[in-house]
Amino acid sequence: MKLTGLQLIALANRHVDDDIENIDGIDWINECLITLGEDAKVFDTAEVVITNTKTWYDLPANIVRIHEFEDSNGDPSYVNYVIRNGKVKVDTLGTYSIYYAKLPAEIIPEDSTDAKITIALSSEIDCHKMLQNAVALFVASRFKSFDDDENRDAARLMQEYELRKAQALKQINDLDNYNNFSIRVM
Repeated sequence: MKLTGLQLIALANRHVDDDIENIDGIDWINECLITLGEDAKVFDTAEVVITNTKTWYDLPANIVRIHEFEDSNGDPSYVNYVIRNGKVKVDTLGTYSIYYAKLPAEIIPEDSTDAKITIALSSEIDCHKMLQNAVALFVASRFKSFDDDENRDAARLMQEYELRKAQALKQINDLDNYNNFSIRVM
């Protein structure tokens, strides 16, 4: 189960000696999610219909990296495409599915109101659940360094964040490699 913004802030509060304000917690959660980028392990799919091989087609704005580009036959090895400035050009007409890593969604829109903050706090965090403890450590570290950027506790929490993030990413990648492992029986 993924944590909500409120649950993640509560988890971060366990690492500090004061309560983190919700609005600050939201800002620091979003900062961490953007910093994680592709490492947040958030994926999506998009479809693009190529009707002209000389035209550049828009890709989703939140795309970080394409993992698979499949033709309409489901062939993921299709490689005759070029990506530039958020657009794609393909040399064969057809419909293509793109499986991609995306930037995690922020938990509150820029034009925030009190009602949107309440909704944001009840929203699940857009990152792999194994990274959530690391995100809480990031939030706690940012809280500790807010008034004192040389705070040793903040530095310790940031080091712990980096360690937990690395451990979680290793476990996620090991699991991905295990799930992609196949045995050929003769």
